[in-house]
Amino acid sequence: MANIKLDDLQGGVLAEQVNYELQRVFDNIKDPNVDEGKTRQITITLKFKPTKTEGMVEFTPSIKTTLAPPTSEPTMMIVEKDFHSGKVVAKEYNNQVKGQVSMNEILDATEKENRKVVDLLAK
Repeated sequence: MANIKLDDLQGGVLAEQVNYELQRVFDNIKDPNVDEGKTRQITITLKFKPTKTEGMVEFTPSIKTTLAPPTSEPTMMIVEKDFHSGKVVAKEYNNQVKGQVSMNEILDATEKENRKVVDLLAK
């Protein structure tokens, strides 16, 4: 029987990788943007391939982690033509009546006007 410990394989690198993937799973479980009911999985594959050299075996470990994806909530978008530029624009609907101007849009336009360069020498 082989007397090998996971901590000893690859000088401890394999154990470090397993611990890293475990931490990723636990972080994913506590992520508020992920469905907590989904299953997470860590698959560790250990491949052993005998070589032509007697008594030698090529050892290849691999780790595959499956995390729960972020949840996605649908949202509504408004797609329309901009009256000033004629370009098609899209923006997220925020319970505003279509075509209605928001105070933020007015403030943005006012700020742009206030940023115009004034030639004081010409005045």
